[in-house]
Amino acid sequence: MVVQKSIPIRRFDLGKTAEELIPDFTNRFAYLLAIFVTSLAAGLLWWLLPRLPHIVPLYFTEPWGEAELAPKPLLFLLPGLSLTVTAVNIAVSRLFAGVSPIVPRILSIAAAILSFMFLFALAGIVQSLFL
Repeated sequence: MVVQKSIPIRRFDLGKTAEELIPDFTNRFAYLLAIFVTSLAAGLLWWLLPRLPHIVPLYFTEPWGEAELAPKPLLFLLPGLSLTVTAVNIAVSRLFAGVSPIVPRILSIAAAILSFMFLFALAGIVQSLFL
């Protein structure tokens, strides 16, 4: 008769993982705020996508007219870039956590501010189309 060992079940705890990844409360709050605002922008865009025209203004640094227009699925670049910047800032802040406490704080607040900027840019684009 073979005796089987029971393997303990390890459960994933998001709160514990977040505390281990980002130990400082202020930095963790800023990153969670950035992720929340980014998901809010992505959800808003997903909800509005069928109502938008096929071509929307996206490239505001280009001359006025056809050069600033892009297909509407490219609007997902805004939340995608925000999520990418947040992930990179988390990785870089982990590298500098032992060196200086101010660098992770700056990176976390910058990620939150940037996610709000992308949300406001998306709101401006949508507002310009419906007014």
